[in-house]
Amino acid sequence: MTDAPHYAITTAALVVTLQQCISGRGLSLRAAASPAGMDPTSLSRLLTGKVVPDLGTIAGLEQSLEVDLWPGRVNLAERD
Repeated sequence: MTDAPHYAITTAALVVTLQQCISGRGLSLRAAASPAGMDPTSLSRLLTGKVVPDLGTIAGLEQSLEVDLWPGRVNLAERD
């Protein structure tokens, strides 16, 4: 079992999905952030693990990108 807090593991899974979405669509940070009401710098900080997104940020990104980012329950036992 990992020593990382549950929120950190869930955030990491969310960020991977978000990165795949952005790169897969060839979006710039500005193109991904602006429709969600975010600043590109804030999105960059989220993608680099400098901040943990709040629910409003996650919801805004999900709506604007039309993608489910929340990973659901993460099985910590599988992360060993």
